[in-house]
Amino acid sequence: MSDLNLVSRRDFLRLTGIVSTGLIFGVNFIESKAVTASNFSPHLFLSFSEKGPIKIVCHRSEMGQGTRTAIVSLIAEELDVDLDQIQIVQAQGDQKFGDQNTDGSKSIRANWTRLRQVGANVRSIFVKAAALHFKCKPSELKTSNGTVFYQKSKIEYGQLLDLASKVSSPANAELKNPSDFKILGKKQLLLDVPDMISGKSIYGMDVRLEGMVYAALKRSPNPFGSLKSFDSKEVRKIPGVLDVFSFEAVAYSINSNAAVCVVGESTHVCFEALKRVKIEWEDAQFHSTDSKGFRAQLDSALEAADQVVSSKGSVSKFKTKDFISKKYFTPFLAHSPMEPLVATARVSSKGCEVWAPVQDPQRIRKAVASFLNIEEEKVTINVTFLGGGFGRKSQPDFVLEAVQAAKKVQRPVKLVWQREDEVKHGFYHAACAQQLTASLIDTKIQTWVHRSVFPTIMTVFNPASTTPASWELGMGATNNLYSVPNKQVLTGVVKSPVRIGWLRAVCNVFHAFAINCFVDEIAQSLRQDPIEYHLSLLKSGDEVGGYSVDRMKTVIKKVRDFSEWNERVSTQKLGFACHHSFGSYVAAVVEAEGTKLEDLKIKKIQLTIDLGQYVNPDTVKAQMEGAAVFAMSAVYYGKIDLHEGAVVQNNFHDYQMVRAHEMPQIEVEIIDNAHPPAGCGEPGVPAVVPALVNAVSRVINKRIYELPLMG
Repeated sequence: MSDLNLVSRRDFLRLTGIVSTGLIFGVNFIESKAVTASNFSPHLFLSFSEKGPIKIVCHRSEMGQGTRTAIVSLIAEELDVDLDQIQIVQAQGDQKFGDQNTDGSKSIRANWTRLRQVGANVRSIFVKAAALHFKCKPSELKTSNGTVFYQKSKIEYGQLLDLASKVSSPANAELKNPSDFKILGKKQLLLDVPDMISGKSIYGMDVRLEGMVYAALKRSPNPFGSLKSFDSKEVRKIPGVLDVFSFEAVAYSINSNAAVCVVGESTHVCFEALKRVKIEWEDAQFHSTDSKGFRAQLDSALEAADQVVSSKGSVSKFKTKDFISKKYFTPFLAHSPMEPLVATARVSSKGCEVWAPVQDPQRIRKAVASFLNIEEEKVTINVTFLGGGFGRKSQPDFVLEAVQAAKKVQRPVKLVWQREDEVKHGFYHAACAQQLTASLIDTKIQTWVHRSVFPTIMTVFNPASTTPASWELGMGATNNLYSVPNKQVLTGVVKSPVRIGWLRAVCNVFHAFAINCFVDEIAQSLRQDPIEYHLSLLKSGDEVGGYSVDRMKTVIKKVRDFSEWNERVSTQKLGFACHHSFGSYVAAVVEAEGTKLEDLKIKKIQLTIDLGQYVNPDTVKAQMEGAAVFAMSAVYYGKIDLHEGAVVQNNFHDYQMVRAHEMPQIEVEIIDNAHPPAGCGEPGVPAVVPALVNAVSRVINKRIYELPLMG
């Protein structure tokens, strides 16, 4: 059912003069009359005023990926208005907007038809209203730039508000043919850019409320630890310190640490005061865990992995000497968005209001309501801009901390994380151990056994979970596209000493790393071209888990030609990889220079993506470029170590990002087709990681089985 304001049938018939049961618009039904309505809200996502901009709601979070402009573009295209006529309204967290969780690269693919239909339906309202105004048939009218045209006359949407408010909406107005698109698929300047570069955009750190104070926490070094005691006598004497108190760890489903909170007149006061709080922590379950010990546990789990997740044919059928078996390891990774976590909360007898850079406002709203034991309707989540997210800001812990502090002091509180907090107390990308074994007859792979063990993300919802979920293994392992007659994927039990969370591309990253490097090594051992060998493993016409082998082959061939692989591979150190994820297909070629890691230089990264239909080619390329940089940081430096259950790394000096002088040239080619939209923000990472590793293997003349390179 549409959210449109519908008139009754009686009023509709009275207005139009229709006395039959057919909806026939004639030329003599009503007289034209002046606009009397000043505002018109025909849909939850849309509102109009006579002279002001058209307001379109964005219900997804903007973290640099261009989502706000993309979401409103879907409606604007079918509404037939220009983007410069639009004012974006950021939605608060509320289930009435539908799914608001900005993750999984699904903002556009989940809303492509839904929001275009909103625009088409509302455009139809204005066409009907104009037909009444001009006393003509709707079929005689055209629209463009928010204006309805009739012969030599025209009228703007804003001049039709009174009539439009009395017109019914169709359930499913006809959508445009893609060949008629004016916005979708075309280069557009992001609507938020002017405010971003002028400093007008409001990020989490920019929130200011009357009477607001500040807070910061010193958290348990172990996420499963608890507070034994603390001494704050000296801290309370510091000028600007307003209060010091303890937090107990909130229920595991919220995943917040036990902590000591300092509330003060500035963030600086809070940070300095925390240095002087004397705290004693209780030992926790994983207190004795270090990286070496956990690695041993992971290796043991890999050795014991016997839970068959998927199977085809018989992997024990072939007993040949022509087999290869390799193990791969990737460590825990932190998200490290450029903007550390921050949230502002105000709690009163009326409820709670939050301002924060969050990816999943509905989940946050439920968490806050549960913590305060109040109805969700009494919780308001205002979504600010996000300075990066990568999955970390879908977790509610940092917001719950601000809410706890605000409830305690009965004043609005802005709670700020330091960079060290972000690195030491995050939700981490799972460490993973894998073993790939293949038997060959001649050059053909006959059996393929893939073992993959890692701590599951499902611990976010169920702390007792110890085995990867099927959807996690479906990120590259069980939906492998290679045509091999005998396949098997197995997993095993792993307990995590840290909190596991979503990170850009999730399990696709380590699965793509192992699979592509493994196939590349097989091709090298057979003295075959890596790209040609990949293509030989892909059987035209096959489909696996909804993914088309033909589309993957097209992407591979495109990057081969686009990168001039055949002309360069004999003289340059190139690496290739491909992967499918979030509905998209990506292939990458990386060129490296040097003879050893010490003088390694990544010269060029070239990417081809097939993501079906898309909104803006510039943002697609920007997302792929960002994915390449993200992948480089992970391959070069990404590693979280543990000592006595606590994270060792602190800040960007020991959890590094690639620097400007390390940046290569990045080129992106988009394959145009009419397939439904797929993901964009995440699919680039899994392909770039192994392509980069394969290129580096040629630089150092040695295969790489563990990441990071510089760890």
